[in-house]
Amino acid sequence: MGYLPEVVRIIAAHLEGPMGGKAIGTGFFLAVDGVHVKEEGLLLTNAHVVTNSPVVKIMTTFIEHRALPVTVVSICHDRDLALLKVEPEVQQWLKRALHDRYGLDHIPSVYFGDSDLLRTGYKVHAVGHPLGLIDQQFTTGVYQGPVHINNEIRGLSSATINGGNSGGPLFGEISTTGESVKGLHYFIPSKYELMGINTFKLTGANVDGENGFINSNTVVRALPTLMKPLYARYENEKKVRKMLSKMTMKQIMMAAGQTPSGQQAGQTPSSQQAASSQQAVQPLLNHLTEQECSVLEETFHDVSWTDMRIGGNVKGKPRTFSAWLGRHVFHPQHAHLHRGGPELMSKVLQFASTKDWDGLLEWKSSRRWNEVRSDLMSTSSEQAMPQTIRILPPAPAHIHSPHVGITSHPIFTGDILVHYKCPALNGAFAAKGGVLVTDIVPQSLFAQCGGQVGDIIFKFTNTSVEAELSPGGTWYSEKRDLPLSLTDLCNDTNVGENITLSVLRQNVGILTLVFNNREPTYNELPNIRQTYGFCDEGRREAKQKIQVQGIIFAPLRLQHVGMFKLLEYMSPTKRHEFKVIIENVSPASPAYATDAIHAGSILTHINDEPVRSTWEEVKAQLSTPHSETGCWVINADYNGMKSKYAMMAQKIQPK
Repeated sequence: MGYLPEVVRIIAAHLEGPMGGKAIGTGFFLAVDGVHVKEEGLLLTNAHVVTNSPVVKIMTTFIEHRALPVTVVSICHDRDLALLKVEPEVQQWLKRALHDRYGLDHIPSVYFGDSDLLRTGYKVHAVGHPLGLIDQQFTTGVYQGPVHINNEIRGLSSATINGGNSGGPLFGEISTTGESVKGLHYFIPSKYELMGINTFKLTGANVDGENGFINSNTVVRALPTLMKPLYARYENEKKVRKMLSKMTMKQIMMAAGQTPSGQQAGQTPSSQQAASSQQAVQPLLNHLTEQECSVLEETFHDVSWTDMRIGGNVKGKPRTFSAWLGRHVFHPQHAHLHRGGPELMSKVLQFASTKDWDGLLEWKSSRRWNEVRSDLMSTSSEQAMPQTIRILPPAPAHIHSPHVGITSHPIFTGDILVHYKCPALNGAFAAKGGVLVTDIVPQSLFAQCGGQVGDIIFKFTNTSVEAELSPGGTWYSEKRDLPLSLTDLCNDTNVGENITLSVLRQNVGILTLVFNNREPTYNELPNIRQTYGFCDEGRREAKQKIQVQGIIFAPLRLQHVGMFKLLEYMSPTKRHEFKVIIENVSPASPAYATDAIHAGSILTHINDEPVRSTWEEVKAQLSTPHSETGCWVINADYNGMKSKYAMMAQKIQPK
């Protein structure tokens, strides 16, 4: 069997180490199903493949030796998933290449399967680029069973994977009897489905063949959250889309005197042709800024365009701007733009913004418009790809999964139900089993809905499941053929659904707690957590630093805990209080030579006052010296070794 064109090789630039480096992984295009995915050009991979990567590119099997730039839309480290997007300019080039070479009008892509149907012994296939190999590799094995990793159910298979396979698909049994496109080795997508994403490999002495993956249903549940930043970005461009959506491809083609093949002039296009036309118009939307949109709208109604015959002639009459747009920007027969069309549009709008029509004609210099369009590209080769994406997308969004925040253990026997005076129902305890809550994360969903330490949770309900927990703390799922814990049931709940918990509370009785399974806000996140540089949260973190007297202060994060071996904060229960760390001490600082204060120390007092509980308050504390002595004083603690540093505040004298 030939290569699977849906699967791509991912190259991510990393900034780790003195010389930097790159990570090689695998990803795959998502098929448009109208439910989970509503547009082409989206890819999935593992978060650890593209973490802290300012530049990410992909290489396909159907366009050899060409690295295509992609945008990282969102990253979810909780579930090790990342959503990537091929920007419109590159996507249009990609679709033109697929059409010219193979006659395809879509990007080869993958459909989701139902991983709940996996059973031990089911044949699976891993596809990817292990060890950074350019050539795609294909291995076969069987599903071995589930495993709990990071409080989530993952799967193990015997289909061999290695470094570089991360982010690649794990398929169910593939049928090779379908039709294929000549030269592309492309099989009909319905012949196979995605069962998981290859993610990890268990290693160690006497360990072999344990290859882990994320279940496809877990990915499907995470998709709406991963997509949300993309929809927010589109919402910001809504004005542009709203304006251009009024002008369908039908109007452009009719204005240009062109009709789809097989359709008589004046005949109304079919719904399929209308949908294809709208799909062709849509890629231009992300190419225009709001200012360009306003200029475009004005140009439609500017009589100078036709009076000066800027668009040329058609049948002896001046070509209107609408007709010119349909001829030289949009492709009238296919769902993609002309090569160089977006660049030509932006160049024309630059002149239109100042009404410099004479300058536009001088720049055009009596050339034909198709010649002007070709000259805008870097090379005359039809295989040349645009080298830049003109409009920079937003930074990747760092996505966090809903945080229920419960630590618990099974009640094991009914004895504790007696101790809790559990009410009776039909001659038996109302609770058949359950879990005892031993710890609750502050600001978590369970804490906010009124949950308490010592509660016994004995029943779980969402829109699709009503589960009564056994004394072992589990509920048997017939569909998955697995006993599921309370954590598993919460993880299997879609984001945005309500979760109802039936709780037995000592000296109170039975309570019902309800909360929405939503993502945490920024302020609800644990203070001591891992942060990443190249994302929206990382940009916010970069601003949370302050330098005073050559000493750099920052909020304590999880990367500091490992870097400075801060033993006290390695426990998860100690990661919720706000702390400030001395991140660095400049050699120019007086504190550097005396070693009175050193990097890695936790701030306890500023000017003899306890450190405040928010970063804004801490900045205010650090900005002024001691009110009585005029000195600048800090107290710090490094793994139990306390220190105090004082220095006369230096004032800058006006000249």
